[in-house]
Amino acid sequence: MKTTEIFESIKLSEIETSNFNVRRKFNADTLDELAISMQKNGLINPLTLRSVGKNKYEIICGERRYHAAQLLGWERINAYIKDVTTEEAQELCLIENIQREDISPIEEAQAYQKLYETTNDIKELITRTGKSESYIRVRLQLNSLIPEIANLLNQEEISLGIAAVICSYSEEIQREINERFYNKDAYNNWFGLNKEEVRKRIESNYTTQLNQFKFDKNECLNCKDNTANFSLFHDGRGKCVNPICLQEKNATHLLSEAIRIKQENPLVVLCTSPYRTMNNLVIERLKIQEFEIQENAHCCYYPQEPKEPDLTHIKTQKEKERLTKLHQNKVQEYNKQMGILRQKEEQGKLTRYAVILDKEIELQYREHEVKNETEELQKQLKVLNDKDKRNQELKVINTIKDAKTFMEQKDIPITKAISKNEEKFIYFFMLNALNPNHYSSFELPENTYYLESKQKKEIVERGLNEEQKTIIKRDFLLKNFDSYFGSGTTSEFYIEFMKEHFPEEITKIEKKYEDVYNKRFVKIKEQISTIDKQLKKAKKLHKTGKKAA
Repeated sequence: MKTTEIFESIKLSEIETSNFNVRRKFNADTLDELAISMQKNGLINPLTLRSVGKNKYEIICGERRYHAAQLLGWERINAYIKDVTTEEAQELCLIENIQREDISPIEEAQAYQKLYETTNDIKELITRTGKSESYIRVRLQLNSLIPEIANLLNQEEISLGIAAVICSYSEEIQREINERFYNKDAYNNWFGLNKEEVRKRIESNYTTQLNQFKFDKNECLNCKDNTANFSLFHDGRGKCVNPICLQEKNATHLLSEAIRIKQENPLVVLCTSPYRTMNNLVIERLKIQEFEIQENAHCCYYPQEPKEPDLTHIKTQKEKERLTKLHQNKVQEYNKQMGILRQKEEQGKLTRYAVILDKEIELQYREHEVKNETEELQKQLKVLNDKDKRNQELKVINTIKDAKTFMEQKDIPITKAISKNEEKFIYFFMLNALNPNHYSSFELPENTYYLESKQKKEIVERGLNEEQKTIIKRDFLLKNFDSYFGSGTTSEFYIEFMKEHFPEEITKIEKKYEDVYNKRFVKIKEQISTIDKQLKKAKKLHKTGKKAA
């Protein structure tokens, strides 16, 4: 910054303060001490001013000296008059304040923030101030402190290091920390704790280890709510301070996993454990999509697939071969155990359970006692019928899936008027939000506690009057409806809606999965027929008291 300056004696009446100075309050005692020093020794360091009009000057540096001169009743004061712009004057003022030893941490933080706003470049601040990057970043972070915590720092109730830890957290967390732990009347308050102790207690109360969760954490790497990003030199531990976001990511992952497991093997039973913490959010969403959830207990855990040994630090070839051979034996035993379990499952002697826990879905199984041939055949028959039921569901699910994929590439003209059918579908979905207090307006029985899909269909099929439409719309505004996937009445409506706009294409998609289902049903029908014959034979032998061959 190249500027010209003139040394002059200026009347105090011609000088005014500026808005550049981040120091808004001056200690009366220290100001009196400065005045006494100036009276005894004179003005050692002249003020730095800039001209802002005829016989009118604005302070760049030296506001405390100016106020001290006023206390002494001086009429004039020595000053350097610099020819600088407003921006240059602000920079000079801020840098001068930053370099003072008696500036408070919060005032210093505000000064650094104003400087940063002029450049948006940390490296430029390092050059201008001569401070390290970590020093500057800590001061900038202090600007996120709530006033109550900032006041504790100014009053030296907490250290700068503790403030630097607290300022990394959200306003909500800071307010709770202030109310719960920096209240002198509170039991076990945090006054007297050092920086590391405070950090550990905050993490214990308000953070969660990300490595506890199975979902993809790539999005978390650069997230502002990841404690690993709170400082320039972090310890590498990823902890989340946003429980709402964390809960949603975890639930979304587990929901996807549960649906994938069920689609891969329709006979798997989705369930909860009475002895372990479950994820209620996932369970609710599965029930909305009409998945059956059972409570399960007394199950066995599936064998764990052996992990390959880490041979990186093994020195001898003999030891590597020994560990490799040991691993191969474990894999062989694992495959043998899994083969037996798969065979039992195919025979209907075993049921697989997907247990929905808080942070993972755990596969377990339970074996069944087979008392006689008739019972065994009945179980096999049930398995086949369940498969057929699931195949019917898959037909609908896959039809809807492909229809939605098709819709992603198409667009219904917005100018096309809403049809009566479309209006029916709209009100069907909006009935999800119907307040139970309004059930009587729709001729529902007094003992109705919630609306089933069948009841909602009946309501819209028989037609709605204007009063009923108003009630539905208004209740809908109060509650957002949930998206839906799977078979059922909603799916029927969706296909009906799609056929209205794209009859040929959707019919093709529907036929595609109808053909798949028919092929599957032929095989199942043959197996059912065979088992029916075996059942008749078994029952006949049972009546005669003879054992089945």
